[in-house]
Parts: sequence; C-alpha cells; structure tokens
Amino acid sequence: MLDDIREWISDNLRYILLGLAALLIILMIIFAVRLITGSRGKNEKDNPVNAGNDTDPKQEEVVAVEEEPQTDGVVLSEEEPAASSLVKDDAAVLTLVRDYYTARAGKDITALSRIVTPWDSAAQDDVLNNELIESYNDISTWSKEGLEEGSYVVYTSFKAKIPEFETLVPSLRMQYLLTEDGSLKIFADYHSDPQIAEYVTKVTNEADVQQLLQQVNDEYASALNSDPDLAAYLSSLTADAQAAEEADEDTTAAAGAGEERTALYGLNIREQTSTESNILGSVPANAQVKVLQDVEDGWSRISYDPGGGEIIGYVRTEYLS
Repeated sequence: MLDDIREWISDNLRYILLGLAALLIILMIIFAVRLITGSRGKNEKDNPVNAGNDTDPKQEEVVAVEEEPQTDGVVLSEEEPAASSLVKDDAAVLTLVRDYYTARAGKDITALSRIVTPWDSAAQDDVLNNELIESYNDISTWSKEGLEEGSYVVYTSFKAKIPEFETLVPSLRMQYLLTEDGSLKIFADYHSDPQIAEYVTKVTNEADVQQLLQQVNDEYASALNSDPDLAAYLSSLTADAQAAEEADEDTTAAAGAGEERTALYGLNIREQTSTESNILGSVPANAQVKVLQDVEDGWSRISYDPGGGEIIGYVRTEYLS
C-alpha cells in the first residue's frame, strides 16, 4: 500500500508542487490586499478631508447644497434699495395723473368721473368752480406703495399757469391711488379710511418726502420773488380768504378759535381750503393742534409746530376732536 502511495507521489510530484505554489501566491495576494486596505482606512481616519473620495454620490449632492445655498432665482444683494424710496414717474401712475390734470384743466367731467372715486356733486363743483389755474405744466410724479396691492401714495409736482401771468408757479399735490374694478383711480376721499389716512401721514413725514416738499417750496418762493406782481396777486387771494373768514366769524363755528384739539388721524396741512391746495406740512394722529378758526365750508385754520417751526394752514374740521 505504501509502495503504491510513494509511486503515485513520485509520478505526480510536479503537479503537487505547482498546486502548492499557486496556493502560496493566492495567500500572498490576499495578505497584500488586506494590508493595503487597512492602511488606506487608517489614512482616511487621520485625514477626514480626503474621505469624500469614497462617499455616496447623494452625500456629495448634500455637501454641494450646503456650500452653495439655493435662492429660488432671487439675487441676494446688500445694496438692494429700500422699498420705501420714492419712485419717479412710474409709468402707470404718471399716465393716470396726467390724464387727471388734463381733464381738470379742461373741466372734462366725463373723463374725471372715470378717474376719480368717489365722484359726486361736491367733487364736480370743485372742478367747475376752479378758475385759479389755467393749465398744469411739466407734470412729474413721485410715488410709494400704498397699503393695498395696486395702491400708491403719490406726490405730483407741476408748474401752474395762472391767468394773466407768464411766470409758472411750482406746486406739489398729494393723492392716494388705488385699483378699483381693474383700473387705477384717484381715491379722493382717502381720509374716510383711518388706516389709509394714518399711513399717508407716516409716508409724508418720511425724510425723502420732506426733502421733496422743501424743494418745491423753495422753487415756489423763487418764482414769486422773480415776479412781484404774481406774488402780490397770490397774497391778495390769501388776504381775501382771511377777510372772508373774519367777516363770517359771528355766523360760523368761530367760537372754537384758540382751542387745543387732537388730530384723529394723520392730516395734511393745506395752504387753502381745498384738497387740491399746496401741502405745507402734516400732523400725525393724536397730535395736539391750536385751532385759529373754524371755517364755514368744513375746514379749520390751525397752527402746529412739528419741532422745526410753526405751520399755519387748513385741515378738515371733522378730523379734529
């Protein structure tokens, strides 16, 4: 039996040696692979920055998002202008305002009834009885967004042509525009809404609007200084209005003169008893004013000092308590 085994080994020794050599090579390869893998794992632990080479593709996407945040198409800029800044000559606003003053100068009641809301007999009489301004020239608008979408607080500058005078009078008017039935309109009775009235006063008191108001007032003073006859004429109108008020003292509510009253809402102080008159300044809600005289047509002549000097002008009596 042993002789048979020895004979088989002798006959197959060459193949046995080849098999052992192959097995040895395989064991050496396995050992080398384990050695390399172990060394690589140690390097990744010691140096985590390089660990991303073997990360899952989804994890790489997460890292990219963290490094470069999505902005949904919005460009982020630290220099983006404030939303409250005045916008000059917004196309829709400027078109409506120009249409309004063209219709007002031409006493086009039909056009005005489509532009102004609410349109009533008082608004119509105000237009028909106005003989002071012949035309409105060089119209520009400065606007800010109103309280509702599609609404604006608008300050319109123009140069008024007074009959029989060549010198144009720089003027500034404030109006509230809103969108009604899909059309932009002038809200003539915005004071009837306490929230809008308060908002308008807040906007009017902002620095950029006050700067605009001062600029127009300076231009107004310069125009009158250049034309003494025009200055005298406008002064006479003011004197006549004051004389009429004094003559009516005994038959009007002049008993309230000298009283301290409170502004129920933010109010504009007007140069004359008309919402079309120049704005001299504004009174914030709950501020105290001194009533100089109550006027028959629903206005009060008041004195108010916002801190930079006394302002004397007119506000609606119904908005004082």
